[in-house]
Amino acid sequence: MIAPKKRALGEKTKQPLMPQKVNIVTATIKHWGATKGIDMSDIVRSVPRLLMEKIQDVKKALWKTEYDNSMKE
Repeated sequence: MIAPKKRALGEKTKQPLMPQKVNIVTATIKHWGATKGIDMSDIVRSVPRLLMEKIQDVKKALWKTEYDNSMKE
């Protein structure tokens, strides 16, 4: 999905998260939980959503930095 404004500018939709990479993060969380004796099932279920939120946070920070730099010029 892409915002109408970006679609009008010709931007294409981003590729979805690769399942292999999501599986690596999930396996790492499961392993960490097993070594600590903690049930991580709720966290593992929310990994895709959490990753998307973090990606959005990074994009927002980059946009803010670019905006701040353009205002200084």
